[in-house]
Amino acid sequence: MKTNIRAYLNLAHDDANFIKFNKGILQSLFQKHNITNFNFSVTRVDSGIELFNTGEIESLYAENIITIIKDKINENKKMIEELISTFNFSVIRIEVVIKVFNNEMPSIFLDQKTIQFLNSFNLEIDFDNYIFDVAPR
Repeated sequence: MKTNIRAYLNLAHDDANFIKFNKGILQSLFQKHNITNFNFSVTRVDSGIELFNTGEIESLYAENIITIIKDKINENKKMIEELISTFNFSVIRIEVVIKVFNNEMPSIFLDQKTIQFLNSFNLEIDFDNYIFDVAPR
């Protein structure tokens, strides 16, 4: 098994009822912009939207997976700006989930273009790392 990385845009709202009250509006907006790759998440304290989930991709380079999300954000810039201006999200960030197997060492860095991109959208970035020790067969 190799290292897998997935990423998505997370728009979090500090109201746990946000999705409940706005689900129809959000679904209509996504449909209008032909967005099918989204998921709603609700916890007891907050709720949010996951957009453009890449799914797990075998890679040792987080930057390559982040670039997929950057491209999706750029392709859907108008819709994202509409979301941000309409709803009061508490956090807007790119989530990067890295599952490391067999003591591999993935490259986790942000190049200058990515840093500028994050700044231009006022985005945070979060790296979640999970290390699995898998015995050789």
